[in-house]
Parts: sequence; structure tokens; C-alpha cells
Amino acid sequence: ISLTSGSSVVFNGVYAKEESLNFYLEEIVNKAAARTDINDASGFLKNVENELRNYETGGGYVLAELEQIKGQLDLSEVTIKDDKIGIKLKLEIKEKASVQDSDLVKVTYIYEKEFYGLVKKSQ
Repeated sequence: ISLTSGSSVVFNGVYAKEESLNFYLEEIVNKAAARTDINDASGFLKNVENELRNYETGGGYVLAELEQIKGQLDLSEVTIKDDKIGIKLKLEIKEKASVQDSDLVKVTYIYEKEFYGLVKKSQ
């Protein structure tokens, strides 16, 4: 790929969004897991959904890509390992920018990642 200044801006934007998205999702999953009993996958999904609401703003989310998460909260994507519970998500980031005042560079970046958090300790 030959990178022009416009395409570099697009790729930098994608990587910045990926970093932000991963940060928010790690935070959401960690907080949701901390309120979940081990082996309670349904409760974990509900906690993730509830935690996701904290990132809503007037009509959207603090990061638009968080909108994708709600539709992926499925028991088949939950994994329990030792004292951790997690979810596998397929994430899509789209960016575009004008290059040299006429051309438009569009990038769609799709990746899958598992996010884990420690479950709450037994009493």
C-alpha cells in the first residue's frame, strides 16, 4: 500500500479508535465481571449491558463504535476461565478522509477480540 498523507490520517484514526474502543470495553467488562458470580454467564451479559448504559450520551455513545456491542451480547460468546469471565466481540471501525482535495480514502477495519474480567469473590 502506498500511503499518502490522507491515508496516513485515516489509518492513524483507525488505530486511535481501536485503542479507545479496547480501553472502554476492558473497563466495561472488568466492572461487569466484578459484579458477576462465577458460572453466571446470563448475569454477566446483563451486567455488561447495564455498564454499557453508563457510556451513553444524548442519542449515542461516547464512542460511536460502542453501539455494536449490544447486538453481540450472546451466551455463545461468553467464556469462563478459572476466576475470569469474558466475551468475544467482533468490532468494526470505519474511517474516511479526503486526499489531495479530491480523492476519498475509506478504511473499514474489522477485528475480533476477547475481553476478560475477574468475577466477584465468593463470600
